[in-house]
Amino acid sequence: MELFENIKNIFEKNELPPINGKSKNLFMINRYLSMYPNTFLESTESNYYNGKIPNSFVERLLFHTVPKKVPAPFIKYIKGKKTYKIDKVLLSKICEFFKVNEHHGIEIIEILKSKGRNPKRMFGLKGQV
Repeated sequence: MELFENIKNIFEKNELPPINGKSKNLFMINRYLSMYPNTFLESTESNYYNGKIPNSFVERLLFHTVPKKVPAPFIKYIKGKKTYKIDKVLLSKICEFFKVNEHHGIEIIEILKSKGRNPKRMFGLKGQV
């Protein structure tokens, strides 16, 4: 819970946090701040200084540059893209047939599946997708 308390303190507190030897995970704080549209520039700037100056100064930089907002905004975590299991033989056949790269080959397989087609059967491979 310490991560979210630190983010809440950056948004809500009006007094500076005390400098103590306890290091905070500034990478995760910056990651969450970068997902909020009003603070992504500040988190980018503090990422630049992360590791170059002591963590307490980076924390103070965030404290002074992030606009205060009470209550602290809800920052939704943005997840990465889904990864799909694609048969490599099917993918290579589709890429060769359409003369496209693997990324576009995966898109073609997804389009065929969404249209109710069986790409493996269409390209002469046995089995189901």
